[in-house]
Amino acid sequence: SFSAPVAGTISTSQSSSGYELIDIALHVNGSPHGALRIRLRGVPQDGGVVMTASGVTFVPQTTGTLYSGTVSSLQGTDIGAVVRDGSGAVLDLNLSLSIDNVTRVVSGTVTA
Repeated sequence: SFSAPVAGTISTSQSSSGYELIDIALHVNGSPHGALRIRLRGVPQDGGVVMTASGVTFVPQTTGTLYSGTVSSLQGTDIGAVVRDGSGAVLDLNLSLSIDNVTRVVSGTVTA
């Protein structure tokens, strides 16, 4: 298990079918270091998004192993995700994020 600071950027766009697309690209700045990406698709509602689909990838720098999965919970800027590597090992990731809507900068922590 680990707890580490994360920092990165958020971008949003809209699909041709009207869905809101959110892409959060993060660097894990403490052990195990690495890259974490969260993609959400949803229906805009009350200044937020009701999630209809998601994808999460995590690659710890220490191993280079690709973990992929989906968002399991979304409460504002608190995100839970379940990811697995190729051999089936599971990580439960919990992110607590702060998003600057002007600069599109994201910071926070990830725990597993």
